[in-house]
Amino acid sequence: MIVDGQGRSGCAIGSDASARGRMQLKLLIGLALSPWPAFASIDCLPFEPERVELSGTLIARDFRGPPNYGESLNDTLERAHIVVLEQETCVRASIDDALNAESFESIFELQVVSDDSAAWLNRKVYVSGTLFSAHSGHHRTPVLLRVTEIRELPE
Repeated sequence: MIVDGQGRSGCAIGSDASARGRMQLKLLIGLALSPWPAFASIDCLPFEPERVELSGTLIARDFRGPPNYGESLNDTLERAHIVVLEQETCVRASIDDALNAESFESIFELQVVSDDSAAWLNRKVYVSGTLFSAHSGHHRTPVLLRVTEIRELPE
C-alpha cells in the first residue's frame, strides 16, 4: 500500500495498471486522430524515378481543352489515354521532389504518357513506367504514368 503526503492510500499495482490503461487509451486515440494518412503504407506506389508495374484496361476519353478548358462549348476537344486499374491503389509523396510532394489515395485511373498507346486502346494491358503528379491543364488525372513498356494481357 502507498500513502501519499495527504494521508490518502492506494494500491501500487492498481495505480500502475490504471495509469498504463490511460496511457494506452491516449495512444490509441492519438493514432486514430493522427494526421499521418493510413495510405502512407509500404503498399502505396512511389513517384518517379522508381518504376512501377500495373495492369488495367486502356481507354480513350475526350476532355474540353483550350482556350477555357470546359467553360465554353467552343473549347477544343482533347483526347487522353487512361488506364483504368484492376485494383485501387495509392501513391506516396516524394519528400525530395516538390512536384510530387503530395500523397494520393483511391487512385483508379492514370493518364498515360506514351507515343504508342493508341495501338492498345480498349484492351486489357500491362504497363510499366514512372508516376508523376499532374501539373498542367492537359493532365486529366491527379497522377500520370510515363510509360516505358506496354503490352496486351490475355483475357
